[in-house]
Amino acid sequence: MIQFNGADEWPPAAYVGFQQGSDRKESVQLVVIRNKDTDSYLVAGYRVIEGGKEAKVESLANLALQSWVTFSLSFDKGVVTLVVNDRSPVTIRARFIEAAPYVSVSSGTAEFNVEH
Repeated sequence: MIQFNGADEWPPAAYVGFQQGSDRKESVQLVVIRNKDTDSYLVAGYRVIEGGKEAKVESLANLALQSWVTFSLSFDKGVVTLVVNDRSPVTIRARFIEAAPYVSVSSGTAEFNVEH
């Protein structure tokens, strides 16, 4: 995140993940978010969306506001594997077996460098 334009009800966040086709009602997302204007850190974690609702939210790390987040995401037959900043991999079961990748930013500006 390089600019924060959030409000308490819609904090600035960047999302990278996999969704079922063009439908984000079924998705797994890496989230980097600044929950409150007064927070001096970002939270990196993930969330699982099922039927359009958050089914699971898990924090993985607190990071400095201006830090880079290095991560990898992979999808194989309904299983998402997520690695954040060289930490141990996290395996997440999705309710879908075909996925489309996506990137989104809310209430701010984020910069992404993509390598594969």
